[in-house]
This record gives sequence, structure tokens and C-alpha cells, in this order.
Amino acid sequence: MPNDMITLKALGKELSETLNSGRINRIASLGNDSYLFTVRARGTNRALFLSAKSDTAGVYITESEHSADEIPNNFCMALRKRLIGGIVESFSVENEDRIIKIDILSRNELNDAKKYSLYAEIMGGASNLILVSDGNIIDAAKRIINENSRPVYPGADYVLPPRGKILLSDPDAVSVLDSSSTAKEVIYRLNGLSPESATELLRLRDSVGAAKALRQMNDMYSSAVYSPVAVPGSPNAFYAYRYGNLTDVKPFPTLSEAIDFCRRKAVAERERSARARRSEKLISALEKKLLRHIADSKKVLADNESGERYKELGEILKCNFYRLQKGMSIIECDDFYNSRSVKIELNPTFSPKKNIERYFKLYAKSKGAKRFAAEDLTRSEEALDRVKEIKIYIRNCKTEAEFSEIEQEILALSGRPK
Repeated sequence: MPNDMITLKALGKELSETLNSGRINRIASLGNDSYLFTVRARGTNRALFLSAKSDTAGVYITESEHSADEIPNNFCMALRKRLIGGIVESFSVENEDRIIKIDILSRNELNDAKKYSLYAEIMGGASNLILVSDGNIIDAAKRIINENSRPVYPGADYVLPPRGKILLSDPDAVSVLDSSSTAKEVIYRLNGLSPESATELLRLRDSVGAAKALRQMNDMYSSAVYSPVAVPGSPNAFYAYRYGNLTDVKPFPTLSEAIDFCRRKAVAERERSARARRSEKLISALEKKLLRHIADSKKVLADNESGERYKELGEILKCNFYRLQKGMSIIECDDFYNSRSVKIELNPTFSPKKNIERYFKLYAKSKGAKRFAAEDLTRSEEALDRVKEIKIYIRNCKTEAEFSEIEQEILALSGRPK
């Protein structure tokens, strides 16, 4: 996760070379505190992605597809009002920390030249995008109005986050890298380092000395070893060069391309996981439904005695037809099926013939229910076998088309319209 000062400082210089003097033609909000600037520089349109989202905060040129919000948010409107048509002057790391400042020369409502600074504070959960002019905050992606925190809201003075650690460019930094220092101690004392960069700094100290290691890491972009790489599988596994402990890396011409690769993979995996959860929810609901059907069908089929008993009671009533009278609610007869007497319930509003027909209808209904239950049991068991196959298939699905196809089959199996 080297989304730290060392990487960002190199990224700032790389972005300056590519986008300086470029004109901002479009600004779109993408949701989740993310924004896309279209900058035309050196005859080419570039898409500059800026995000204050905690897990993917950053600033980089992207070639990935992004869906813009239909209705831009307030911060996007503030950016558009002041920055569209503006010229990018520079990218720089502020305070030797995880803060990239973008200086933009634009014009105000009176068409007077006006300088703006857009600060991208890339600090995990505290990440933010803050538009500033003449030291005053115009607006921010995340407004903070809390007396216990640094104020970030329109009209407040912009103050850099407190630092409190030694800078890599400070002469005292050499003393931090003594032979007994651990990566944890280096992170604690030096400003803006990730654990990976601290470990790499100690490795360089052992090979080229502390002073040279600090110079190289502090200006990675100008270093001969500058060669951006990414490690597949993490949204922040991009590096200004291949650190000594890295394996299975993918090289890229620029840091932006390395970042874009990591983020694109992360977004794709996040979308795949969300799609998989949706499909798994559907298949789980279908599985529960089928198991209920199977249990109900087996119960109906197992209850064979009650259906046959309706037929027997109907036959007994036929043999005792001469004793039946309308208005009777019960009659006791000899049960020639079991060699004992049996009390048979009657509907007092029915005629003798209708009471007999009632029991034969119950028998016929029972037979129909068993036939339906047998057919439903077969269908449900076949569908349940397919459900088990689909659950395995969902784990291996990668594309939207695959998920869409399997979801249509799930809906078809559940009897719902596609």
C-alpha cells in the first residue's frame, strides 16, 4: 500500500510533465467522492481522476470507463464554476506529505485572472479534495465542521494537516536510519511513509548508505531506478519502482497507468463480488423454496392412509344408506375394514346421498393431490440438482454477461418472469 509521500511525489512530477499548461474542458462527478477532469494538453485529451474515497483515494490519469452522475453534486458545481477553462500550472506534493496540490490559473465572473489550488489529501479515511483561493476554502468534497478537528468548510482558512515528523529532506533524517532502526521506528519518526517504503528505505541504507537512500527515495522520479510497477490484486499495490521484497510485478510506462491498472482490477473485482452476492442471494432463496416444496410433497405422499380412509368411509356410508337422514351430524356404523364400529361425521345440512358423495370427493381430491405432489417432487428434485450446479458456476463467473445469463436461469427455475 505505498500510496505514500514517496510515490505521490513521483506521481506529482509525472503529472506535471503530462498535464502542465493543459486546459480543463470538463468536470464530472462520479459518486463516492470521486471526480473526473477532462484536460486537453499537448493536443491530447486526458482524463484526470480524483478521489477522496477512503480505500481508493488518489489523483491519476485514467483510461478506464467511468459513469458520470446525472445530477452533479454541489462540490462538482463549485469546481465547474471556477475551474472549467482554467489552465493547469503545476502538480506538487505539499508539506512532504500525502497531499498533492494542483495549481490552476482560471478566471472569475469579471473575467479577471484568478489562481486556484485544489488540494488532494490522500490519507485513508481522512482523505479529502479541497478547493482553495487566496488561502480561503471555497468548498470541499467532505466538509468538516467540528471544533475538535481541523475546520474544512467554505470561508475557513485552509491549514495543512499537522505534520510533527522529520522530513526525508531534513538533515536529521540520516540519524533515523541508524543500524538498529526498524521499519516501525522509521514510520514513527519520518513523515509520509508506508510500511513497504520504510522497509525499502532500510534495505537501501544497507546497500548504498543512509544519505543516498534518502536522496533516492525523496526524489524517485529523477532517480535512475524509476520504473513504475504494480502488483495485481490490490487497489493500492503500485510502486515507483520494484522494491526489493516484491515478486510477481507488472511493469508500466507511467505511475498513472500502474494506478489505473490496480484500481480497474479492484473495481472489477468489487463489481464482480457485488454481482455474485446478488446471484447467491437469488439462488439461496430458490434453494430454500425448493426444499420446502420437496418437504411438503413428501409429506403429502407419505399421508397415504387418510386418502384411502375417505374411500372406506364412503363405502361404509353406502352400505348404511338406509339409516342416513338429513340433519344427522354423526352416525356409528360397523367398520367392515377393521372389524369394529366407527363414528362417521356428517354434514347435517346435506342429504344422505350428498354426505356419501362428500367422502368420495375427498378421496378423489386426495388422489389428485398425491399425483400433483409426485410430479412436483420430481420437478423440485431436478431443479435442486441444477441449483447445486449453479452455485458452483456462480463462484467461477467473471463477466456481467455470465452473471446475467445465470440470473435469467435462476428466475426461470423459480417461476418468475425474466
